[in-house]
Amino acid sequence: MTISLEDVRIEFEQMNEHLDSGVSAWVEFQKPILTNFETTKRMFAPNNQWDWVQEAYRKWVNLTVEELNQIATKYGFELVDDGVSRKTFTFECADLDTIIDESLGELRLYYNYDVDGGNRNLETLLENVATIKFSSTKDDIHRDEVLEVTFDLCRNVRLNEHEAFRTFEMVMIQREFKNLLSRNVARCAADMRPIYQHDFEYIMGELESLRKYDDATDLVNKILRATFNGNFDLWYDMTVTSGKSVDVIHDMEIEMQNLASELGLDVWFI
Repeated sequence: MTISLEDVRIEFEQMNEHLDSGVSAWVEFQKPILTNFETTKRMFAPNNQWDWVQEAYRKWVNLTVEELNQIATKYGFELVDDGVSRKTFTFECADLDTIIDESLGELRLYYNYDVDGGNRNLETLLENVATIKFSSTKDDIHRDEVLEVTFDLCRNVRLNEHEAFRTFEMVMIQREFKNLLSRNVARCAADMRPIYQHDFEYIMGELESLRKYDDATDLVNKILRATFNGNFDLWYDMTVTSGKSVDVIHDMEIEMQNLASELGLDVWFI
């Protein structure tokens, strides 16, 4: 089949569209991925004095990071976190220029792809193929062999662009990362449940010791309302599992401590 100039032009434009798509996906892939660790930290370890909760939370974060690392490794990438805060993650991979060169293949000898589209001139490409590859003149840019070679070079780039940019891997890793991070609250709620049950039961036990004091009636009723009359499963499902802050339970524990002090109770282990 004879390749026409219009055939080459269409293939050339489609190739650039594919390259643009690959670059766009790569740029998006390189943006730092935000974690929700700060949100879960506020929910599950809101007060620094709760060392045992903080330690359990740190272990949970480390486990989550290990899972993120496994996802990255599975698709051939290296996960890079921002260190102590772990607020964001990025990926270690080749720079954009290298990826574009790999995508262009042999065409890079004749065509310098411009991300901004400034030099996308088919006539210049044909001239380069004619003069560099075939040692011809500018007058030969529309010869059949020049058109056929240029067509094939552009088609190969279009067909292989997704492999050079690793488009499938980028899509999959982003999807799995975001799915994992979006499940953080629910997963953290499940992992931390025994820890908060311990704390909850302690508060309810101490609440009983306050019932005999008239001055504690308002606080006792307040805590009972907030905890669904001391029903841990219902309270946990309605707050932590639902993604709501548990600061209120800790605030009430502090209120209990302060009230115990006002009542002159010498023994109050919180």
